[in-house]
Amino acid sequence: MRTAEGHGDQNQLNRRATIETLELRQLLSVAVGAAAATPSGLSGKDAAFIQKADSGDILEVTLGQLAQTNASSTQVKSAGAKMVTDHSAMRTALEQAATQLGVTTAGQMDPQDQAEVNRLNGLTGTAFDEAYSTFMVKDHKKDVSDFTKESQTTSNATLKSLTSDAIPILQQHLSLWQDSQLTAKDVAWVQKTNSSNLLEVQLGQLAQTNATNADVKAAGAKMVTDHSAAGATLAQDAATLGITLSNDLSTSDQATLNRFQNLTGSKFDVAYSSFMVSDHKKAIADFRRENKTTTNSLLKTLTSDNIPVLQSHLTLWQTTLQSAKGK
Repeated sequence: MRTAEGHGDQNQLNRRATIETLELRQLLSVAVGAAAATPSGLSGKDAAFIQKADSGDILEVTLGQLAQTNASSTQVKSAGAKMVTDHSAMRTALEQAATQLGVTTAGQMDPQDQAEVNRLNGLTGTAFDEAYSTFMVKDHKKDVSDFTKESQTTSNATLKSLTSDAIPILQQHLSLWQDSQLTAKDVAWVQKTNSSNLLEVQLGQLAQTNATNADVKAAGAKMVTDHSAAGATLAQDAATLGITLSNDLSTSDQATLNRFQNLTGSKFDVAYSSFMVSDHKKAIADFRRENKTTTNSLLKTLTSDNIPVLQSHLTLWQTTLQSAKGK
């Protein structure tokens, strides 16, 4: 038979057990809540991706702003401005995701990205345009690859959604920069073509006084008309691309002009017509090569539009040469 004191001890034990059960339930509740707040499937690789992507967005914005002062090409300035807008928005979305996932970002560029800014900051004009657009093509190819890889490998729903949304934008950027890319080879080609147009016009004008064959005079007049128009279009595109053109012939083209200035009559007719045949064959090959190798949209269009004209000139001069030879 239990005493009253025994009953009291038992009641106290029961109360203590009840309290401990409640405390355990509270701890379990807190633990469950904490687990729910912990990002699902977030790995160290995911966190590193977020931090690198944040630095990349800052880099894109910084370079896009730099382009507004250092670039000479309106194409490059426009593409740079789009990078500022798009990557600012992308960084906002990334920062929101980072906060949600408990990932701390540095809020500044990593040393590698800062070094790229430092390199481009020292360039202006076409040198900046070439280096910046070339880097943007390379950088966005890497971005598309990195974001695609992260989208396929992460098990975190937030990151999977973020990267999936960003990939089409980055692909658009890649296409934009490929269309805007300007290389040193492109610049040299534009400047060389400008001199060639000037030579064609001046030789066509010279033919009006030095030639005796009517067909040669007529073909020369057509060169003045067509190559003046081609030169005007090239000048417009060069201005858009920020390429400075000279009003003078290149050294080699000036030497060619000097050679024909010393010829008259039938000698001029045959020599000029022969040169026009060989020169237009070379021009067609040069334009086809530039069309195939350049990614710049303006130069793609320019070369595509001019190749048929140059081919018609070649046919004209092949016929004119026969006339100049008296055949």
